Amino acid sequence: MKKLAILLVFVSVLFSKLYGQGNDESEMSLALGSGFGFRDIHKMNGGAYAENTAGNTAGIGHDFSYAPLYWSAAFAAKYKRHEFGIEFEKLKYTSNTTATGYNVSWNVESTLKFTYFNLYYKYHLPFEYKNFTPYLKGGLNTNIYVYHRDSQYKNTLGSPGTDNSSTAGAHFSFCIMGGVNYRINNSLSAFTELGFGSVICKLGVRFSFLKEAMKK
Repeated sequence: MKKLAILLVFVSVLFSKLYGQGNDESEMSLALGSGFGFRDIHKMNGGAYAENTAGNTAGIGHDFSYAPLYWSAAFAAKYKRHEFGIEFEKLKYTSNTTATGYNVSWNVESTLKFTYFNLYYKYHLPFEYKNFTPYLKGGLNTNIYVYHRDSQYKNTLGSPGTDNSSTAGAHFSFCIMGGVNYRINNSLSAFTELGFGSVICKLGVRFSFLKEAMKK
């Protein structure tokens, strides 16, 4: 019985140390960030955009590559431990391929642009350790993409020429992520999150404001 009482006291003290008072604050915030591991490209156009198709059809194929990081912006409103927000992100893939045929050679430049919106809900767990606070996040992603191709060809038996085409579409998906927020000061914090969704990992900084107004 004595050991149980000591254990309960220890757990109570530990919980009081870890409890994050900052998580009960209400505020609005703006965030800037980046990330890597964009997964939705595997679901566009039946997954063909994620494949190297440069050798499949002369002058029409692609071999997309993109910078490993992209930029992201978000606006959120937080009431105590509940946060609702919207994220906006842009990604761009580029491709430059060549092909040759009978008396004809092609040079193909392609771009694949994504405009990404995520409506999300975030629950801040009631724990804090040395300014680190964890949270859980779920959202609905809307991904609008535009594919554009410019093809130039030379013909040894005729005149050179150009050809182009464009395709647009949309994809919807869900995301579930876990993250950690590090409070630098009363208004500025850094965050990172990891999980299953359109992207694998995000990281950035967040600026909070209107804390006093949100208390009323």
